[in-house]
Amino acid sequence: MKPIYLIELVTLAALWGASFLFMRMGAPEFGPIVLIFLRTGIAAAFLLPVVVLTKKWELIKENGLLLFVVGVIGTAIPFSLLSYAVLTVSAGYASILNATAPIFTALIAWLWVKDELSFSAIIGLLAGWLLFQTQEQPEDYKGAKNSIQVPLEYVPSNPISDRKKSSENSDR
Repeated sequence: MKPIYLIELVTLAALWGASFLFMRMGAPEFGPIVLIFLRTGIAAAFLLPVVVLTKKWELIKENGLLLFVVGVIGTAIPFSLLSYAVLTVSAGYASILNATAPIFTALIAWLWVKDELSFSAIIGLLAGWLLFQTQEQPEDYKGAKNSIQVPLEYVPSNPISDRKKSSENSDR
């Protein structure tokens, strides 16, 4: 690997990791939804000159609705949920949860679109899931019965989190 590639990789990793740290710091101050609105709005403001300079404005206008739907499903909803999650979990754990997105994307494509998974894709999915399993879980969830229970407990109004909250309140 060329040294410049390593420098670019480390820089990208630092920027990506810092975004979760800033999300952790900003979510309590702005609120999860406002924070993501600001985040995507600032990104759009920086990308707007690129669209104008490359003369792609017509392409944007022609596909505006499709781009809006993809933006909402691919960015607004997932990052709003992650922003909500960082109110209770660490930035590092949120980034680990975000890293599972390709795993679930591949599974949804396989189940819904009937996209065939190659042998190497299956090995990659299994390796990714196993690596996810080895990551440090938040202190409260060391005794979780299974690994899927941990992320589910952060979803509001689900039976697992409601059960945990009611047992915590009865202990007081």
